[in-house]
Amino acid sequence: MLQSLKSREFLAERENDYRIGSGDVLEISIYELERRDEFKTVEVRVEESGEISLPIVGTFIVGDLTVAEVEHKLNKLLVDGQFIKDPRLNVVVKEFRSKSVAALGAIEKPGEYTIRQNVTTLLDVLSMAGGPTPEAGYEMFVIKGLEKKGGLPVSGAMLLADPERLMDKRSTIAVDLISLLEEGNLVLNAVLGHGDVIYLPKAKMFYVIGFVRKPGGFPLIRPITVLEGIALAEGLMENEASPTRCALKRITDGKEELIPLDLLAIAKGKTPNFYLQADDIIDVRQTTWKWVGLEALAFFKRIFHFGYELNPRRID
Repeated sequence: MLQSLKSREFLAERENDYRIGSGDVLEISIYELERRDEFKTVEVRVEESGEISLPIVGTFIVGDLTVAEVEHKLNKLLVDGQFIKDPRLNVVVKEFRSKSVAALGAIEKPGEYTIRQNVTTLLDVLSMAGGPTPEAGYEMFVIKGLEKKGGLPVSGAMLLADPERLMDKRSTIAVDLISLLEEGNLVLNAVLGHGDVIYLPKAKMFYVIGFVRKPGGFPLIRPITVLEGIALAEGLMENEASPTRCALKRITDGKEELIPLDLLAIAKGKTPNFYLQADDIIDVRQTTWKWVGLEALAFFKRIFHFGYELNPRRID
């Protein structure tokens, strides 16, 4: 949250005029020259160097200038070069190409998006990209520090193939989408600049096995507690499951951890109803009396089978 809040320091840049960059296309009109048929309204693309070239005036730098600053600079060039004493001109950004962000992962329309401002916000980009898909998890990552003139320095294919590798090497902001989208916590609405990437992984899975009505895997599309996990598995099997003999299997630092669960104690608030993590397994075991009965039956079956093998029936 603190990182998202800190990113909003750059929001003031959004209020300033757009700063022109390489790849942008400018439409320039110089009315006095048009009347003399020496100049037509032209469209020019800003070069990688930040320069443009115009008839009569020649080549000059417009990169990182606002439209107003370009007009002022062009005005000065026309006057100083004694082309026009009191020029009237107009500069418009016809195509915005120099600033872009990327949206990847479980998003309806993943891709690279051009922005018409110096910075934009996470909600702006999510809106352009159609929002999360139904398979999306609830934690989104804003990967910073991918700026480069002329676009993203990393190919889209590389980003799609291994965005999490980039997260390890770049400044990354984690955003809880439930808090941002459903609870309206705008502190999490991180500010994005040119070259930033938002990545929304698919929801991780947790599993409920054993004596529940619907065992299987379930997506963590929001924070889910142990009891909510049992509810998603449609509850315990009546007269079969033991609510006090459950366990949670969790991998921590590569090691399997077995955590005893007493669902009755959790329901009564006597023990924590903690949140599940990716790949957690809730194991709901059988009631003690039934388990003992089945173990005894299996024991007698083994004895019977052993005796049967020692004394085979003979048919003469």
